[in-house]
Amino acid sequence: MAKKFFIYTFGCRLNQAESNLIRGKLKQQGWQEVGPEEADYIFINSCAVTQKAAKEVAQYVRHCRRHYPQAKIWLLGCYVDSLRVAGQPLDLPADRFLTNEEKRQWIGEIIPPAQGRSLLKIQDGCNQFCSYCLVPYLRGRSQSVPAATVLEQARQLEQHGARWLVLTGVDIIQYYDPEAKLDFVGLVARLLQTTKAFLSFGSISPLIGQPQFLSRFLTLYRRYPQRLAPHLHLSLQSGSDKILQLMRRPYRQAFYWQTIQKLRIIPQLNLTTDIIVGFPGETAADFRASYNFARRAQFGKIHIFRYSPRPGTLAAKMGSQWGLVPENIKKERAQRLARLEQRLRHQFWQQFIGQKLPVFFFSPYQGQTVNFIPVASHRPQPTNQFQLRRLVKIREEKVWLD
Repeated sequence: MAKKFFIYTFGCRLNQAESNLIRGKLKQQGWQEVGPEEADYIFINSCAVTQKAAKEVAQYVRHCRRHYPQAKIWLLGCYVDSLRVAGQPLDLPADRFLTNEEKRQWIGEIIPPAQGRSLLKIQDGCNQFCSYCLVPYLRGRSQSVPAATVLEQARQLEQHGARWLVLTGVDIIQYYDPEAKLDFVGLVARLLQTTKAFLSFGSISPLIGQPQFLSRFLTLYRRYPQRLAPHLHLSLQSGSDKILQLMRRPYRQAFYWQTIQKLRIIPQLNLTTDIIVGFPGETAADFRASYNFARRAQFGKIHIFRYSPRPGTLAAKMGSQWGLVPENIKKERAQRLARLEQRLRHQFWQQFIGQKLPVFFFSPYQGQTVNFIPVASHRPQPTNQFQLRRLVKIREEKVWLD
């Protein structure tokens, strides 16, 4: 009888991509994917980037142990590494714990199962060591998937029905394959040459604005305007140079501004970002700098995070010296920024009302434009293909079609 499994994924698209690889590995071995109540094994692919994420992981492990006692529980990834970094015991009621490195070795190099829009992992780890971030400690230094492997996985995904590939990693512009002599932009060019899939990207460092990347990157958008998503997510984190320096971010706000102005030559571009509020040392003036920068940049969406200290990071060690921001002020700043975020997002959507855009439906009633506007339809639509549809009105945090 086939073993039965269930996967629950926390966190980023990289985790989602790795969960797809696990799913593919197990199905190749004859396992059956079921709900948690039927599973022999529950695999929890964890996140620990924030205190909130780590708390939710721990709660879910305990929930699974209480409600699904028949299952063996494997806890994978960043939460396990975060306990190791902090020197804390693995005291959750799981049967097995795998670090990110053990997870990578267990998965191996396999072809993930294809979907209409499929995640394609090209890179892992990070060399940046921002002062607030645990990722280099949890996932190690930057590692690139060999270009030959990426290209073969892309071809296989396309052959099995994938129409849209999302390139994922911790910091994908750190990609470099020395054997193929391909950096990130070179890999994207090779994928465009060897597949017919539509391509988009996970979060991209603002360092895409460096001379060795930017002109080549924009050339690809000019050469393949129907193949590259007019959406880029560039994490700002703060609009204050003082805070960016404390964060150890490798750019300043003037460089970020110049970069996005150059990127805006891409037609219909949706620029989205991340901003952290309440970082140690953030004054009212620093927050205003972030708020005003976001308003001036006209972002199409902002992911807002209230700073939470992560054990082992520089910011956690130096927070008191830099100046801790009270939780009530963090909350108030996040709420102010959220109100601006909604206005900016709706302004971006509004400019396309009455226009026709390519739309990709993931389910009969829910989809997304090529520049990442969420859309809905009252009538069922063909899934996993692009359709040119007119956007009609904004309602319930979506844009509805005619």
